[in-house]
Amino acid sequence: MSWPRRSSEGMRVAVNRLTDDPYNPAGAHWCWTRVIPELEGRRRDDEELRLLVSPRLRSMHTGYPGPVSGVTFPWSNEHPRLRTLSEQLYAPIRLPLDGVDVYNTLIAPAVRPAPAVVAHFKTMHAFTTPDAVRPLVR
Repeated sequence: MSWPRRSSEGMRVAVNRLTDDPYNPAGAHWCWTRVIPELEGRRRDDEELRLLVSPRLRSMHTGYPGPVSGVTFPWSNEHPRLRTLSEQLYAPIRLPLDGVDVYNTLIAPAVRPAPAVVAHFKTMHAFTTPDAVRPLVR
């Protein structure tokens, strides 16, 4: 199985890893460190993977096989409000400059930063520990 293609020019997929906290990596971080190498075996020669990382996250996402590179954003989840602000304001400018075709994220963008957006909404905490979700987030 290969990633969906919008043209014959190749495909660049950006995966938002900014939701990782570099000081407290969660299960999603460890999941992606295993999924990314698995994608390499399924990737076509003209497909590339871009990871949205902060300067503090960059070292946690190195050494992957194939053409995996980082797109640096100023903040990750060690500063949640600044991270969210940069995702909403910087992504619509930065991702088109990088030629991103598909944007995979956990936060719904106010402005579509790529031709295709895949948003994964995590709701497990809302059901298992609802008091852990801040009222503003709810």
